[in-house]
Amino acid sequence: MKNSVKRIYVRKKDRFDYKSKEVRKEIENLLKIKIDKLNIYNRYDLEISDENLDKAINNVLSERNLDYVYAKDEAKKLEDSFESALAVEYLPGQFDQRRQGVIDTLNLILDEKTDCKTATVYEFSKLNENDLKKIENYLVNPVDSHKIDLKEMPESLDIKREKNLENEIYNGFIAYSDEEISNFVKDHDLAMDDNDLKMVRDYFKKENRNPNETEIKILDTYWSDHCRHTTFNTNLDIDIKVKTSLDKAIKNSFDKYLKMRDELEIKKPINLMSFGTILSKYMRSRNEFDDLEVSSEINACSVYVKVRVEKDGKENLEDYLLMFKNETHNHPTEIEPFGGASTCLGGAIRDPLSGRSYVYQGMRITGAGNILEDVDKTMEGKLPQRKISKLAAKGYSSYGNQIGLATGFVKEIFHEGYKAKRMECGAVIAAAPKENVKRLSPKAGDIVLLIGGRTGRDGIGGATGSSKSHKVTSIKTESAQVQKGNAPEERKLQRLFRRSEVSKLIKKCNDFGAGGVSVAIGELYDGIDIDLSKVKLKYAGLKPSEIAISESQERMAVLIDKNDREEFEKYCREENVEASLVGKVTDTNRMRMFYDDKKIADISYDFINTNGADRSAKVEFVSEDVPKYLTEKSSDPKYFYEKIKDLNVISQRNLIEIFDSTIGQNTVLQPLGGKKQVNPSQAMVARIPVLDGVSKTASIMTYGFDPFISEKSQYLGGYYAVIESIAKLVSVGSDLEKIRLSFQEFYEKMDNSKAWSKPLKSLLGAFEVTNFFKKPPIGGKDSMSGNFEDLKVPPTLISFATTTEDIENIKSNDLKGKGKIGLIRAKYNSDMTLDLDHYKNLLEKLIKAMREGKIISSIALDNKGILANIYEQALGNSNFTLDFDNLYNPLFGSFVVEYVEDLDFVEKIGEFSDELIVNGEKLDTEKLEKSYLNELDQIFSPKEEISYEKIDQKDMEVSLKSKKPVDKVKVSILAVTGTNCEWDTRKVFEKYGAEVEINLFKNLDKTAIEESIENLAKSIKSSQIFAIPGGFSMADEPDGSGKFLANIIRNEKIKDAIEYMLDKNDGLIIGICNGFQTLIKTGLLPYGKIKEIEEDDPSLTYNTNDRHISTFVDTKILNNKSPWTRGLDLDKIYKIPISHGEGRFIVNEEKYKDLLENGQIFSVYDTNPNGSDYNIEGILSKDGKILGRMGHVERLDSDLYKNIYDIEEQKIFENAINYFKK
Repeated sequence: MKNSVKRIYVRKKDRFDYKSKEVRKEIENLLKIKIDKLNIYNRYDLEISDENLDKAINNVLSERNLDYVYAKDEAKKLEDSFESALAVEYLPGQFDQRRQGVIDTLNLILDEKTDCKTATVYEFSKLNENDLKKIENYLVNPVDSHKIDLKEMPESLDIKREKNLENEIYNGFIAYSDEEISNFVKDHDLAMDDNDLKMVRDYFKKENRNPNETEIKILDTYWSDHCRHTTFNTNLDIDIKVKTSLDKAIKNSFDKYLKMRDELEIKKPINLMSFGTILSKYMRSRNEFDDLEVSSEINACSVYVKVRVEKDGKENLEDYLLMFKNETHNHPTEIEPFGGASTCLGGAIRDPLSGRSYVYQGMRITGAGNILEDVDKTMEGKLPQRKISKLAAKGYSSYGNQIGLATGFVKEIFHEGYKAKRMECGAVIAAAPKENVKRLSPKAGDIVLLIGGRTGRDGIGGATGSSKSHKVTSIKTESAQVQKGNAPEERKLQRLFRRSEVSKLIKKCNDFGAGGVSVAIGELYDGIDIDLSKVKLKYAGLKPSEIAISESQERMAVLIDKNDREEFEKYCREENVEASLVGKVTDTNRMRMFYDDKKIADISYDFINTNGADRSAKVEFVSEDVPKYLTEKSSDPKYFYEKIKDLNVISQRNLIEIFDSTIGQNTVLQPLGGKKQVNPSQAMVARIPVLDGVSKTASIMTYGFDPFISEKSQYLGGYYAVIESIAKLVSVGSDLEKIRLSFQEFYEKMDNSKAWSKPLKSLLGAFEVTNFFKKPPIGGKDSMSGNFEDLKVPPTLISFATTTEDIENIKSNDLKGKGKIGLIRAKYNSDMTLDLDHYKNLLEKLIKAMREGKIISSIALDNKGILANIYEQALGNSNFTLDFDNLYNPLFGSFVVEYVEDLDFVEKIGEFSDELIVNGEKLDTEKLEKSYLNELDQIFSPKEEISYEKIDQKDMEVSLKSKKPVDKVKVSILAVTGTNCEWDTRKVFEKYGAEVEINLFKNLDKTAIEESIENLAKSIKSSQIFAIPGGFSMADEPDGSGKFLANIIRNEKIKDAIEYMLDKNDGLIIGICNGFQTLIKTGLLPYGKIKEIEEDDPSLTYNTNDRHISTFVDTKILNNKSPWTRGLDLDKIYKIPISHGEGRFIVNEEKYKDLLENGQIFSVYDTNPNGSDYNIEGILSKDGKILGRMGHVERLDSDLYKNIYDIEEQKIFENAINYFKK
């Protein structure tokens, strides 16, 4: 009998329903609509048999102790009871992570085929139509979602979609007049211009046929500004007329550039691109740039580095490739903030990942308007700034947190120009052993495999869309352009490519960013046949042109020898990655696409590689004066009460904490440090990860940019962007060797001759500094469509600087309160450029003094002004006394230092004191701190700060030595799609001598599931310790963490294996974060056995502030008499990292008393961040053999977290190993 569709509503019980409370607050505060009731439901239309419905509800869709459930008739009654309601679902073709989580988990536990459709339903008290419409406009983004009929019920979810071979031929195209060509460009909304399309017409005339829609879309994508940087490659006619002293500096820089062109004998016309690339060409011609990896395969900036690796007490140098990449998703994030921002990071990761490197740390730099302004001031065609900012942060952090990328630096820049188009910029850093990366020339007969995610309509037209300006209608008409991220899928590719045996098989690889199949596969070689029918689809019915240019995420095109196919596909299956053969290399010099036997496209590479018509423009040089912004002074300390409320000065702590900063066990400087974790680091620092041994070499990345100087003087904006990025490297302990740069450019559309002057001057300013220091930019990304109606983004050139350094030399920026406060003053010329010879000498002196310990903290001054720079680094550590005549204006290039020995180049300007005194005026520290820390609380909710109240529990009396000792302890680790702490967990167990096996659970089909269950059961039975690490299993869907993992544990074979290990092997179990959630949801905690969960059982649920929290917390130990906790100090405060969105421990009074009676509370928060009952952080089973906790103690190691003080490792892993020692 055919399964029928059942409707199920699920909502959180009132005590746990923070989402509804948050949305209600937003509606009342922002929309000024009073609502008496708001409930938010997850709605599931599930095609499933009657006998399996309860199993699906109780094990997948809901949790008895957290949720209310309304199914079938109850669902109908519920709908009928609504006074006002809004039902919302994703647009057709959009990736729905919740639906995927339901289907994946049901496939794990059921034998029948099921399907699911999800929606979010908002139930309101009675509202009038006008208010309901306002709420709909606020809650529903038409780019990815739409309102649906509340009561409409599908009879079946099995939508029949036939193959769609529609591929319109544009008859008569080759005979079009120039006027018809112009109309065609407008009618088809092409990114290319009339001259490009005339070239297309003339090409197909020679081919003696008319093009089809796929061919036109391929060329439009290939030649888009996004893919081919057509704006930056436009030929420029430049004439700089000098009127001011600053113009003279600009002309001087231009003359240096022209001289360099002459020396290199460059004859090509000048374009913007050449200003960024000429220095590296020049240095290479003089053999001054031997660390650059030169390859026809361009995945990311790539340099050779030496990494110090310690193994078995010995240290060696190993050859690595260090890769870094910056990426923007300005247009997608503007119209769909969550998806646009998440795939900004996903795209940044994919580039170096396609280069076979492991991406381990990310930086996020964004630009927004005033996010505190009222929603009713939002311009037509725009989302509110606060909504964009909040959702974009959730999107980016969601992707990074899930894939396991440590976000080491977060900064939102506020400028009203970013209302024209948001800036969403991500930069990542990656590394790979040099020997793993082969750059081999393809040959005819080689094959192309498409691996990873499937193809859908999401992301169609992304490359061309991002090349256009934003219009009022964009938010309603460009939904397909926004890609949808699926971080757990990309995590699989990270695992796959980190295996050396996989990486070494790859000749070339390209990620599916802009342009999809056509570009990702087409760029691999000038001669490719592609079979679109072999591209795996999310759903049937896509046209060939859609398959060809869809930018669906998490896919890679790998080019390998045909004889390596079987081996490569075997590795893919081992890593739970889908692979399909979609193309082969030919010697035809043509890109040919087929669907089965039908030819879909056939274009010569000679024509594709022309990149369209040459573009030329005349630059009307706009004269510049030195901005008053740099020359005005103020010594009034009272103005600081206002200055500290400036959006660009206030603390972004609540925003920063959304991003996981400790994943990977490599973070050297936390984004926020100091005694109270409020002092922002000026650089992103991590040790370069190695699979074996311990790395002693750190990578450092910084950024430099100030929109307020750049809007007044683009030359000085570019100049000081580079200065600032280099100065910040030095501020944390870097020397000046091997600094490499990458630029991010974001400007208005170049639609007039004056507009061209802006990026030209920015690049000349940057060129002046990079040329002096011989620090070349070796990569970059441009976005040249920052317009909305009459608004324009500020001229934006961000300089990202990257280098490596011995980990011992890294110092944190926070002021320690142990020395004196001094100024290292740069020497400014009359045009406000620097005396660069003097500046280089100052930097070298500073570096020497830091290495000798004479300077213990250093701050590179930025646009906040000296008082704010000192305040943000001293807060929580010490007050200070400051005497200085320029408190608020920027002193770019200069440094404030904390020094312990007088130095001739350091000018004393202050000292540490009990009170905050500036120029003789005592300032109100409480008032300042409140303004600084809490101004953004209304946008990014703060974490809880609940003090611990003493708990008295009975001592646990259990054996501290195993009855089954062994010579070598074996640890079995369970990893699933979404797990991201398996490597950290393995390393910490191996550190104490264990043999570790990671069991990756594969679920591509039923056979893979059965094999995974068999292998996992076998591994557990042969182990002494079973570990479930942290992560986001199945992206924490549906609506809650650990459900997929819990259903693995409940499987009879796994259940039997766990019972066998606990009993026969006297085994131990640990679950951290996602693993703790799994233990709680299976009954292993607190009961020590797998059981059905009852309504009154303890649980873990969403943090009370309804956001992710990543920070260090102070914890106290309450049990030190179990196999895991033996000997821990009950009187000590242990600082440990946390990173979770669902860490709130819930327990009723009766069960709490049971925990006390059995001594099962292991650890509590000294200050509770997430609302956990009784401040509980971790618990044990009655016998002490099973431990679950939220804190990521596996991420602690020596050399890490240098700006977090008094960290001491808890010996729980060592204790567990010692438990089994003979």
